[in-house]
Amino acid sequence: MRPYIAVLIDSFWEAVSNRVLWALLIGWALVLGALVPFGYVSERSFQLVSSDIQERGPLLEKLARGLKGQGRASIQRVAERLETEFADRIRDYKADDVSGPRIRHSEIADALNYSLKSNSLYDADTFPTAAARPRLKPLLDLPAESRSEADNEELNRELIQLAFPLELSSPKGERLWIGYAGFKIGEPLIVSRRQIDEFVEPLVLFFIIKAGLGILVVFIAIVVTSPMIPDTFRTGSLHLLLSKPISRVLLFLAKFLGGCIFVLVNIAFVLIGLYFIAGVRFDIWNEGLLACIPLLLFVFVIFYSVSALVGLLWGNAIVSVVACLLLWLLCIAVGLLHGVMRQQLEIMPQLTRIQQFEDHIVSVSERGELQVWNDQYSVWQPGIERDGGNRMRTFGPFYDADSRSLVVKSFTRGPIGNFMSRSRKLDIIRLVADEQENTDTPEQVSSNEETSREVDAAGSPTVKSSKAIGESSVGSVSEAREKARWMSDPGPELPTQVFDVLEVGNEILAITRGGLFQLDRGRLKAIPESAKFLGLDLKNLWGLGTGFLKVSSEDYVLNENAYSAAVDGQSALVVYSSGKLDWLSLEEGKLVVLHTTELEADGTEAAILQANQEYVVVVRDHKPMLILSPDFQTTLHSIELPVEIRNLSWVPGTSQQLIAVTHSGELWELDCAQASFTKIEWPYSGQATVLNWSTDQKAWIGIEPNRAILFDFKSRKIEKELMPAASTFDMVYNWVVRPVYTINPKPAALDDSMAYLLSGDRTQNLGLVNTDLEAAQVEIDLWTPIVSNVIFVVIVLGIGCLYVQRKEF
Repeated sequence: MRPYIAVLIDSFWEAVSNRVLWALLIGWALVLGALVPFGYVSERSFQLVSSDIQERGPLLEKLARGLKGQGRASIQRVAERLETEFADRIRDYKADDVSGPRIRHSEIADALNYSLKSNSLYDADTFPTAAARPRLKPLLDLPAESRSEADNEELNRELIQLAFPLELSSPKGERLWIGYAGFKIGEPLIVSRRQIDEFVEPLVLFFIIKAGLGILVVFIAIVVTSPMIPDTFRTGSLHLLLSKPISRVLLFLAKFLGGCIFVLVNIAFVLIGLYFIAGVRFDIWNEGLLACIPLLLFVFVIFYSVSALVGLLWGNAIVSVVACLLLWLLCIAVGLLHGVMRQQLEIMPQLTRIQQFEDHIVSVSERGELQVWNDQYSVWQPGIERDGGNRMRTFGPFYDADSRSLVVKSFTRGPIGNFMSRSRKLDIIRLVADEQENTDTPEQVSSNEETSREVDAAGSPTVKSSKAIGESSVGSVSEAREKARWMSDPGPELPTQVFDVLEVGNEILAITRGGLFQLDRGRLKAIPESAKFLGLDLKNLWGLGTGFLKVSSEDYVLNENAYSAAVDGQSALVVYSSGKLDWLSLEEGKLVVLHTTELEADGTEAAILQANQEYVVVVRDHKPMLILSPDFQTTLHSIELPVEIRNLSWVPGTSQQLIAVTHSGELWELDCAQASFTKIEWPYSGQATVLNWSTDQKAWIGIEPNRAILFDFKSRKIEKELMPAASTFDMVYNWVVRPVYTINPKPAALDDSMAYLLSGDRTQNLGLVNTDLEAAQVEIDLWTPIVSNVIFVVIVLGIGCLYVQRKEF
């Protein structure tokens, strides 16, 4: 072995003596040195910043009215303490006046910060609920002249929040900046320290490592090491090396391993440096950084094996580099195509809700699309026309028996979980119209169409009443996939800043930042298309305004994130918002807070709730699952979950068992009394996406990607199965793209392994921050890319060894 060790040592010194290596090391040292002064700057501050302004237009309009002595007394009191110059600018402000003054968010924040200095903002009559708030009571007990500047700032910030609960973000107190050498950079971060540690930090480290090491260093190393194999096996050099009896194959492998030393030195230097900088400056001691060293070395080995083989065959370093570049482009193209098609054909079609209403089987996909099963063509047909982006959050569908209607609303998801939509009006689907369409004879349909055309020709604009397009009106399977089944009527408008919409008892409630609102079900009734009053079309006017009535107290305001669930079998619900858990009961048209508690939390974590008359179950992101008593006085159990829960529902007829669907597609049974968590064995283990009960024993279960089954838990049999027909894209993906991706080398797929090492999570969110535990997460496949890449390297090096052994140099 001594000759081969000598070759390795010679390769090491060849790498060390290379000027490119030292240039890279010096460059990385400068980069790491420049990163050292970065760090967090944390301080207690109640000053407002631009990101605290949630509703710019309504805020300015309320301040303008306050300056004129209009609006609530608290708003007037704040407006009176604005800086004179700013007050003059906004005195006549109107939100719908495009010609008015353009006022930036930062200017509004500065103006409100001016009022924080006042020591006379508080007035007991103006802010009647302030004294009852635990955080404010110690400050209010102090005489005004005894309060420090910091006390005034904290008190006034809380009072301004009471005046503008919806227009401003809740005061955080502790602010976090990215700093450089102790100096704050820009505005405070809009995410919490927990969110940075769990989501942002692994993402930032991943991109630094991927761009700096996974691409830059690897290809520089390929360029530098590409001549090593051709030079070694050049005729003159090889005769000198083989003057002693050594194996050509082992010489080739020793030289190959020696070439890896170059990149190993660079990778180890950078990642060890990053590890200590992140630990010392940001208190992020992430051992995953060190674990990435062999992983990134393996990425280099994949490309260097191709470089070595091509160097043997052609004896040219330039050809070796070009071959590596072509392989990289091929892997990028195949990986990108596979990733895009996988998301569109495997992840986005997953069912997140499936229920049967009358004779319609209705589902909601991960994309947020309302779908209805078309039995004629065996496909999921769009329920209504889409009005949103690629990922939407859909509330409902809810069934209204009186009007035989479905109520639904979709919002486009933002990158950090916020909802966006051009309209907040509910969509109302009239199932009775669908029944009429299906029973009409062709002559009746023709007559209806002629009548419709006559009305249009007469110039009387009408809004059609959820007319069903139906199964019979589509002529092919492709048309059934694209054409919406129903038209929808515009319904009442949801309140602003909505978090959730759920059914509590027989009522539909909207959970918003400004409180809880109940839908007036009378607004769901259909109005005849011909109904008019004073020449106005009542059908158009019926959807105007809001049909939601506030049923919570005026001072019941939620923070920026909130999660809720109806209490099983009762007219009550539980709400979790920023660490605070409330039990509210609907009594005589009003929601009353019966119990409340504070849970130890950062306040930004996503949650799933379930409750009945005996237990309250709280599942939070990266936290133990809590099982509480209904009065919140006792924490019955705290369970470290072995899996990540996606969906949780009570087993009908029981009060202590729940079924959980995990992000890995498994079903688990939770016994609240015994605190046991047991995996359920069933035919489609590892493929479940959602479970919705149909009867006491049967449940609809979504199966990846978009199948559905009606499963009998007692007999463990499948009662019904809905299997959509494969589209052309499905067949191309399943029979071409996926097989090619499987046999193709996948260096980019090692990114998933790197993400796991940096975050410790076996699943990845589709968004930047996880604000919805029920949203699909991509399960990281750790070993398949590693195994397939190892096989590729072994095959390539095996061909090289065979060539070296048989070739006469």
